[in-house]
Amino acid sequence: MLILPKSTEIKVVVAKQKIKKMLIQKDSFKTFDNEVSKCCIINEISENTTHISTGKEVKIIYILQFILKKESFTYKLIEYFSKNTSQHIIFVLEYGNSCKVAVYKEKVLYTQNLNDNITLELKGLDLSKVWDNLIIDIFDIKVEQGRTLKEQVQKNSEYDKLVLKIEKLEKKMRKEKQPLKKRELYEKCNRLKKELEQLKNG
Repeated sequence: MLILPKSTEIKVVVAKQKIKKMLIQKDSFKTFDNEVSKCCIINEISENTTHISTGKEVKIIYILQFILKKESFTYKLIEYFSKNTSQHIIFVLEYGNSCKVAVYKEKVLYTQNLNDNITLELKGLDLSKVWDNLIIDIFDIKVEQGRTLKEQVQKNSEYDKLVLKIEKLEKKMRKEKQPLKKRELYEKCNRLKKELEQLKNG
């Protein structure tokens, strides 16, 4: 569970009818209804609750709690919620004694099950900076010097995609019997490994 300053704690149940208006993508509300039993806003990080000034992009940060009906969860819903509401939301996903945290920042980021509570400090001169720092702290993102969080997430995403492509090619290469085809896969794999190295050092 996320531990935030007491002044930010609230308890507002969000009615499913209200959620239905937010989830406009085909079958997205049906998926939500099948997977989530209850939805509550449990924290509001704003100028009123923290005395931290609003940022250029971020005016309020909400912590939204989903009580799940089952352990599996469709993470695409996180993207839908964030884009459809244009709000800055950190999602706490609870099922029994397990708890995960998710957010949409260029892509959906999510943790594994949290073994312990995470106590979060609100760091930053305004809420835009606080938002970025919360994401960095929760998801343990190492932002390289000279990069913004957005740029770092994009780079990490590209890196992960390349790693996945290389793994699939290597698997395919091991199964391939034809020498010529195997050679083509080997060369393609090497090109991707060079791209990966450049991305890593870039």
